[in-house]
This record gives sequence, structure tokens and C-alpha cells, in this order.
Amino acid sequence: MDKAYNYKAKNRKRDIIDGVVYAPDAESAYLKLTQMGYTPAEMPTLNPKYTIRNFVTRGFDRKELARFYGSMAKRLRNGRSVPEVLYNAIEFVDDPRLKQALAMMRQFVQEGNSLAAAMKLSGFPHRDVEIVRSTAEAGKSAESLARISQEIFRAETLRKSIKATIRMPIIVLFIMYVAVYGVTVFVAPVMVKFFKTALGNVKLPAFAKVYYDFAAIFKANLVTSTTLYILALIGIIWFVRTQTFRNLLERIPLVQVIAERSDMSNLWTSFAMLYDAGINTEETTKLLAAAAARPSSRDAFMNMHRLLRSGSSIEVAVVKSQFPVYVTRGIQAAVSSGDLVGGLEDMCKDLATDVEEYTSKLKDNIQLFATAILSAFVLMFFMVTYYPIISATLSQV
Repeated sequence: MDKAYNYKAKNRKRDIIDGVVYAPDAESAYLKLTQMGYTPAEMPTLNPKYTIRNFVTRGFDRKELARFYGSMAKRLRNGRSVPEVLYNAIEFVDDPRLKQALAMMRQFVQEGNSLAAAMKLSGFPHRDVEIVRSTAEAGKSAESLARISQEIFRAETLRKSIKATIRMPIIVLFIMYVAVYGVTVFVAPVMVKFFKTALGNVKLPAFAKVYYDFAAIFKANLVTSTTLYILALIGIIWFVRTQTFRNLLERIPLVQVIAERSDMSNLWTSFAMLYDAGINTEETTKLLAAAAARPSSRDAFMNMHRLLRSGSSIEVAVVKSQFPVYVTRGIQAAVSSGDLVGGLEDMCKDLATDVEEYTSKLKDNIQLFATAILSAFVLMFFMVTYYPIISATLSQV
């Protein structure tokens, strides 16, 4: 993970400048500055504020990045210069890391360097850099930036829809977790007292007695119990954020389908953009293997990369690389049509539609699951509170 480093250096005009540069360590930050044509006055120092921010966000905010690309494309089409566009962009960007990157880009471009070179040194995604670099020679930077912006917005909308769907049961379980604590600490002692006074120390059913005995022990050791309860919650939250949990989640057939088709849609959309920009297929597949979200996708693109290097055609390489059947058929149809880019875009649109439909099905299933969980909680609450009262009342009739 890159960290943020403060620097002070001389630019090519010998002016003293300062700012923030992102790199894995201080030595890499120093080297990065020299590659930009700067002469550092001293070794860059760690910037805790932006490093913490970088740890939390893990890169640029994707929607802000898409908004910047779209705005830049529009302004370039209107005849604005790149430094002017970057200067204006800095004003409306909220993401601190992106704001710093744009400031560096502007200065770098003003010194005569290309937009793609400035993007690369400022930490922009490799795919975006390569597309801009390849299209700049043909004077199509604005078109490529607009296309990247649209693709990011589409991918982010889809990603957030999937995350929101999966997040629902987690929120329900969290609320139940907190509710169980509240019932155990505050409601259970009151109910036990009520049973002893109002109902003449009624004999509780076995399941209710076990619960109230547990609640008494929990309340008697409240500090320790609460600490363990909170630590357990933190552990659960941590586990939910791990790759192990994601792997377990993908064992659910519907989730697996959504994850696979979403990844394929994003990767093959990028392939179409890179191919259309004139980047050779060997380099493209290597870039996409590094960007893949799933191990199976990464392996497939690496296999395709090796096959292309050995002289195989795109169609043959895809068939032999163990891509899903729907991808193989989509590529074969695209190649047969004579318009590979257009065919790939059609395939990716179909995949995106599939993901939306499967996500809708998953949402319906999750709503049923959440309803069942809540019903079970309500039933449990009834069984340990009202059931003993009803049982005692009926026994006295």
C-alpha cells in the first residue's frame, strides 16, 4: 500500500515547491520525484494525515474520479488547455488524495510533460493511463476520458447495488445482536423480578430458565461480559471484511453468479476500451489479469496472455483459457461479426443486465431471509417473556 510523503524540491525552473507524493516508502518517494524532474531538497517525510486517509479509502474515490474524467473531457472538447482544466478540477474535488494528485499533475504538465506521464506518476489507474497515452497521439484524449468516465459510473452503480443488497442481512443481524444485549441486560432482570412477585415464583419452562440463568450470570459480571460481547462484535465485523468471508459468500450459487458475471463485464469492457485505443492484446491481458477481482478471472487472463504471446488468435486463446462458456460464445460471435469492439460492448451490456436481474433475485431472497431472522427473534422474545406468563395464568384456571 502506498503511503503519503511530504516533500520539498526544486523543479526544472529551479523554483522551490512542496507537496505530497505517494509511494511505498521514503526511498521510492525520492526516486519518484527525480523521475518527475524534481530535485528533492531532503528525503521526503511521512505525512500521517494523508496516509491514514489513504489506508481508509485505498485509492481515489471512484465516483469523484469518474466525475473528474467526465468534466475534463467536456472542457478539453471546448478548447481548454490541460493545465487550465486541472486547475479548475482541483477546486471542485473533495477527495484529498485526488486533489493532491491533480495539483502534481498540473505542475508536471506545465513543465512540458504529457498528460499520460503525469497521470502515471500521480498514481492514476494503469488502465486509464494506457488508454490516454494511446489515444493522445490521435488527438482523442477527450473521447477516451469520456468513455472511461461512463464505464466507471456504470461499474460503480452496479457495485454499490450489489453491496447494498448484501449489506441488508448484515445490518439486520447487527441490530439483533444489539437488541439481544439490551434484552439480556435490561429486560431479563425485570422479568425475573416480575415472575417472582406477581406470579408467585412461577416455575419457568426449561428453555426460559436456561436463558434467565445466563442473563443473571451476564448481569453479575457486566463489565467482563460487555467487553467480551463488544470484542466478539469487532471480531465479526473484521471477519466480514476479510477475503475468507468473501470466499464463503461466493459459495452461495446466486452470489457466485453475480460476482463472476460482474467481474467479466468490467474486465471485458476494459479489454474493448484498451483494444480500441490501439494497445496490443498481450499487454492488455496482462493489465486485466492484475486488475481482476477474482482468482479465476486472473488465472484465465494470465492463460490468455501466455497463449497470445505464443501466437494464438484471440478466439483460440479465449477458448483455451477456461473462461466461462458465455464469454467464449460472446467472443466467438464478436470475432465472427468483424467488429470485435462492438461485439464485446454488446456482450458486456448483456452481462450487466444479467447481473442486475440476478441482484434483484438475490435481494428478494435476502428479504425473505431477513424476515425469517426477525420472526425467529420475535418468537424467541415471546417464548422467554410472555409464554411463561400465559402458561402460569392458564395453570391457575
